[in-house]
Amino acid sequence: MKSPVGQFLDRHPLLALILLEFIAVSAIPVGFFLLLVVLTSMAAFVGVILLEGLVISVGGLSVLCVVCGLGFMLLAMLGTVIVPYIVVSSLVNYWFSSR
Repeated sequence: MKSPVGQFLDRHPLLALILLEFIAVSAIPVGFFLLLVVLTSMAAFVGVILLEGLVISVGGLSVLCVVCGLGFMLLAMLGTVIVPYIVVSSLVNYWFSSR
């Protein structure tokens, strides 16, 4: 090994063995940690998308219910206005019609 670190480890083989063992042993926990980070990030991303879809669905259903309710109320009000208009109009036409 030509680098200064390599030369130092050539002169101290016990330290090189300890360093190699430390890297080998710590690779598994670090790998599990990185896997956990990736899986958590993916779960958060999927959760945000599902939550956003849920919010949009609930909001859409709420708007649909309000619009349908307004439509039914409009029909009811229209019926209460049109029926007396037709009745009064028919009576006026009957009373003032030329016979």
